[in-house]
Amino acid sequence: MKRIFKLILMIMPVLVTAQDFSENWEGFFSYFSIKDISQGNNRIYAAADNAVLIYDIALDSTSTLSSVNGLSGEFISAIHYSETFETLVIGYENGLMEIIQDNVNDVISAGDIIEEISISPLDKRINHFMERDQNLYVSTDFGIVVYNLEDLEFGDTYRIGENGDELQVKQTAIRGDSIYAATVGGGLRFANVNSEDLIDFEEWQGITTSSFDVVESIGSDLYTVETNRRLHKIVGNQLQFIETLSQRANDMTVNDNQLVLTTNNEVRVYDGGFNLIGTITDLEDIEQDYIAAIIKDNNLFIGHNTNGLLRTTFANAPLFDVLSPDGPLRNRIFNMEAAPGELYVVFGEYNIFYNPGAADRIGVSHLIQDEWINIPFDSLMGVDDLVEVTINPTNTSEVYVSSYGNGLLKIVDNRADFLYDETNSSLDDIDIPSVPDFMGELRINGTAFDNDGNMWIGNTFSETALQVLRPNGNIEPINISEGVSEIAENNIGKIAIDRAGNVYMGTQIQGLVGYQPSTRAISQLRDDVGGAGLPDNDIRSMEFDLNNRLWIGSTTGLRILFNAPSMFVEDNVTVSPIIIEENGVAQELLFSQFVSDIEVDGANNKWIATAESGVFYVSPNGQETLLRFTKENSPLPSNVISDIEIDETTGRIYIGTTNGLLAYKSTATSPQEGLENVRAYPNPVRPNFNGNVIIDGLTARANVKITDITGNLVHEDTSVGGSIEWDTRAFGKHLVSSGVYLILITADDATATQVHKLMIVR
Repeated sequence: MKRIFKLILMIMPVLVTAQDFSENWEGFFSYFSIKDISQGNNRIYAAADNAVLIYDIALDSTSTLSSVNGLSGEFISAIHYSETFETLVIGYENGLMEIIQDNVNDVISAGDIIEEISISPLDKRINHFMERDQNLYVSTDFGIVVYNLEDLEFGDTYRIGENGDELQVKQTAIRGDSIYAATVGGGLRFANVNSEDLIDFEEWQGITTSSFDVVESIGSDLYTVETNRRLHKIVGNQLQFIETLSQRANDMTVNDNQLVLTTNNEVRVYDGGFNLIGTITDLEDIEQDYIAAIIKDNNLFIGHNTNGLLRTTFANAPLFDVLSPDGPLRNRIFNMEAAPGELYVVFGEYNIFYNPGAADRIGVSHLIQDEWINIPFDSLMGVDDLVEVTINPTNTSEVYVSSYGNGLLKIVDNRADFLYDETNSSLDDIDIPSVPDFMGELRINGTAFDNDGNMWIGNTFSETALQVLRPNGNIEPINISEGVSEIAENNIGKIAIDRAGNVYMGTQIQGLVGYQPSTRAISQLRDDVGGAGLPDNDIRSMEFDLNNRLWIGSTTGLRILFNAPSMFVEDNVTVSPIIIEENGVAQELLFSQFVSDIEVDGANNKWIATAESGVFYVSPNGQETLLRFTKENSPLPSNVISDIEIDETTGRIYIGTTNGLLAYKSTATSPQEGLENVRAYPNPVRPNFNGNVIIDGLTARANVKITDITGNLVHEDTSVGGSIEWDTRAFGKHLVSSGVYLILITADDATATQVHKLMIVR
């Protein structure tokens, strides 16, 4: 009867098949930070932050799996491939497991550990998988869970601490009839693996009470490494000391009858008798930061913390090949800027209070014509904490990157060209007693170009918080302290510029600050001064739409300033919320939401990023929510959206999150100057197609008529941006029949026309 109470956890099978989003989404994940490696069926599986890289040895080719293919997008902590069951198992920091069987496209989610309320969310991390027969022994931060690979079901849970307490298990291994568990603070625990009572903690015995990082068997021998870096062989049930490693063990695994031991600064390979075959220490031009490694056919595959999946041999080292596909340097996206066919990404960051924390020494990633060029940190003049990137609209090879500590960096043709700082310009570093911890830092944040080629700059904690870089390369300060009190003790956010060249600057506590260059007028909208109607004075995002209305996002809501220049000539100017009706009740759009970014597409619709609720896509006036993307209904790996950018030529919507970068294939494009590039797709429309036909490459307000081959009109529309959609129905009613249809396009001023043919097959 005693053992009835020792079954602490009974996990029932909960399997959910994830959705594949690849038809409408693209993933641009980074595969440079490897967390774990496995191998099988002549393939290498490498877990990156929240996606998986698969290298096919025979084909010498690489493929990937991400949230676009149905993965959760959570952070991966362990990976295992079972050759027996031809199944890939992925383990996550939050306790989720996902299973992918060969030749089956579906991703099966096993969320039983997540759902178990008796376990703290902080203790559900999956650390390691060990396969024996049909069972997978899952090492977690609370104990060991058995998972049946044949039935895809969870079995027993072993809490192996004294008195059945939870123990953090880092890895398990089997030698003979015994299973061993490397634990934190509970020693090396072992029991008879064939016992039917392993759920009884009294079945488990301990070797010492210290902490262990890894344990692995090869042949009839067993090896382990303590957290104090001491490497041992287990003889009987005693530790036999071998040596003290220079750093802690990150990974220990066996394949090809060889044992591979990985630490941060070396990878060692031993034969079955524990004779050292070789060691990898330095690899050419990269830091020692190794996470895991395996050996296959004399090739060493090494997972690096920042350089991806590497391949080398003892004969070729220090030379190596990088097997990770091109991608951004990191998955934690902070800011982006798009130009036609291009995207720049930076990764420095600050928190909600504008505090940057530890210096982010990460370079710049540049996507151009769907190929990534990564500019490393060590080529950027030592400039760190890169928080905003702005492309010169008249010369897209010239880019300016704001540093939250070092100034303004100019990059030309992907090379650092010049650093503007306090020594060579009017930019001010922090010299304010009220912020002593950051004295001497030069914090640049928001930047934006006007139509005359001037770039306006936000200089935090400065009397000249607004500065301007002229086309001749000189920076001029704009003293706005006379019009805005205490501006020098403000964090400066985004900058937006209207058609007339007026400059609008968001601040943390002073609301919206405006500067009119033509009159040098300074104005301010602040909720506690004149009742401006802002939800709060901490403005984080701004964007002018195609009607020259300023959309304003703050930490607690969204507002519109319908006539922004009026703030320079009128008193008591107010902003307006968007009131929508939901379930018969009037309410404010994005009430109390942290609005992190606002972008306007070619149809004047708004893409709105939030800090915790995903993405909203709303109509030109905001009254209709056209789409809503969250982690739950899309491949977004996080609901924390840092930035959105639109490639106006393709309609591709880039969405940057704290867990990765994705692109949504939108149909809204910017209007063209002529009709030379009009196209309709898909063409032909085949029987299994259920979507809309897209006609793009249009001029603004172009008239589009679609007729059958005899001239009968079946659809007519006017473009708002550069495209329209057609559901292949005759005026929204019945589907048109098979045949050839004519698309007749006339520009708004009737000076240009085009005719295209569209084939429909039912």
